[in-house]
Amino acid sequence: MSKSGAVMSKSGAVMSKSEYFGVSFLLAWLLLSGTALWAQDSASGPSAEEWRARGDAAKQAGEFVEAAEAYSIVLERYPDDVDLLLARGMVRWWADRPSSARVDLVRVLELDPANAEAMRVLEQVDEALEWRGSARLMWVEELEEERSLTRTTQPLQVYGVEKRWGDRWEVGASGSLDLSEKRYVNEPLDIDTLLQSKYFDNVLLKASWRGGSQRVYGHFGYSPSEGVPTSYGVAWSWRPSWKGFDFGTALRGGYDYFYHWSQVGRDYGGIDLSAKRGRFSAEVDYQRSLVREAEMFGRGPAVVDTLWMIGSNGQDHLLATLGMRVFQRTGLRVELGYEYSNYEYGTTLYYAPHFRQILSAGLAVEDRWGGLVYAAKFSGGSDDGGKEIDGTPVGGRGFWRGDLELGWDFGPVVTTVRGGLFSNPVYEASTLGVQVSF
Repeated sequence: MSKSGAVMSKSGAVMSKSEYFGVSFLLAWLLLSGTALWAQDSASGPSAEEWRARGDAAKQAGEFVEAAEAYSIVLERYPDDVDLLLARGMVRWWADRPSSARVDLVRVLELDPANAEAMRVLEQVDEALEWRGSARLMWVEELEEERSLTRTTQPLQVYGVEKRWGDRWEVGASGSLDLSEKRYVNEPLDIDTLLQSKYFDNVLLKASWRGGSQRVYGHFGYSPSEGVPTSYGVAWSWRPSWKGFDFGTALRGGYDYFYHWSQVGRDYGGIDLSAKRGRFSAEVDYQRSLVREAEMFGRGPAVVDTLWMIGSNGQDHLLATLGMRVFQRTGLRVELGYEYSNYEYGTTLYYAPHFRQILSAGLAVEDRWGGLVYAAKFSGGSDDGGKEIDGTPVGGRGFWRGDLELGWDFGPVVTTVRGGLFSNPVYEASTLGVQVSF
């Protein structure tokens, strides 16, 4: 640089200070522009084909929500790609998003009116978004210690309707009518006496919200004949997947008018945990209940003392099951179970076992063959009967149970017939019913 402030180039030419700063500014601008263009190109991320491949991989892995998101990125660039629209519609349907799936399937048929796959799935989606209804009639009979007989004098009637609103909401209502009687039966003495006859009705309203793998559910029930709420509560469930495992978590809490013969209800809270991988499954359910104030009894300082009182009766209930699918084609499963139930106090108003434990094993099948719908379950095991309030064992006993359901799918209507039997040395029950779903 000369004393005058000029800059000499290699060729010997002299640049003024202003020319020097101008050239420097131009070079800096070119450098920054190139950097910005490179950053913009890098920020654009994977190409459309890469996003399509990611969607296909997520679909194969059963991650349908992620697959739909990947396909959506590609469809922003190619909105009329029939194959992509069909693929997104399918995974949205499998992800339990029927309303969004319908938008894609309708668009596919606008672009390709003869697309058979889109027509087939759209028919299923429309069916899921329609009002659904059911009607059930059931006959029930219970015999306790070969003396106390409870049975329906007219079929128990249950009617219900449900409707899906969009992808998120589902609402429903049901009503039931029950006319039953209690009798004292003593066959050796030829005694059959009516003790009580009772009519009971109930109306139940329910609503649920779905968000991805989560669901929130609420319900409220009321009995006009009793003039009291019969149930209310909320539940939350979450069903994530991880490395081939399908997990389930559910929390619940509410109130249940669980035995209308004695007009008693209980507040409850519970949790359910489950896991499934391939043909194996496991589930644990725990519930803590508190029966609202009613007559109950406990033990005093002496074993012979029975203390009657009015109060709240706490209960703990635990149920654990293990299952393994034996034959995929038939849906046959082997199941092992453990059940524990304990009430803190005894009572004559409802069945209140004390430290009762049940072990069971059984076979279950549920499937369909063409229009035939069938399900069956047979189980048996050991029931220790629990303990008396003073700690005396009630005494172990075996039990067995069988349930069978057969039906036919007529398309818009499915009709099924159900029957069940249960027996142990002190209790027998039988049920028979028919249900029509439409």
